[in-house]
Amino acid sequence: MVHQDQGKLVQVVAANVGLVAPPSRYMLSEENRPTTVAQQAKLVIPIVDVSRLAMPDDVEEAAKLRSTLQSWGLFVVTGHGMSKEFLNEIPEATRKFFHLPLEEKQKCGNVIDGVKFQNEGYGIDRIDSDKQILDWYDRLWLQLQPEDERRLQFWPHNLRDLLHEYTLESGRVTMNVLKAMAKLLN
Repeated sequence: MVHQDQGKLVQVVAANVGLVAPPSRYMLSEENRPTTVAQQAKLVIPIVDVSRLAMPDDVEEAAKLRSTLQSWGLFVVTGHGMSKEFLNEIPEATRKFFHLPLEEKQKCGNVIDGVKFQNEGYGIDRIDSDKQILDWYDRLWLQLQPEDERRLQFWPHNLRDLLHEYTLESGRVTMNVLKAMAKLLN
């Protein structure tokens, strides 16, 4: 059985006439709040050009990857070969989904028959207790990999082809990075 508030989407709560601030259930105490954008802006995440990693004589980019993995463990990828237009299609298609009427979005809902919650689909995160702090967003969570475990009934029709193509392209980029990492490890 799901929690009684599981079906209260943020869109519905926010539409409440007279609501001037998120309900206390959505307020995180000051000490538990994440760092601000201004604090995060001081961090400079390393950038690695994947196209350069593919060049056998580019020892500089390989050294940057090694250093980045040893110090940060993450990096921004450039030179991945995906066009800016293609990458811009994904947030645009997602925006279109979130601007659909609620009834349309709920066709991809993550609560089944009002009794079974599952991560995949449109909705809010799982609610396990009355004291749980909730996130102020409705979300769409989709499993992309492995492909044979995709549950397309939760995928909006306007996103299916685009996400499939993005997953293939991301897999290609991932393999290029993994090859470069393997080369670093001999």
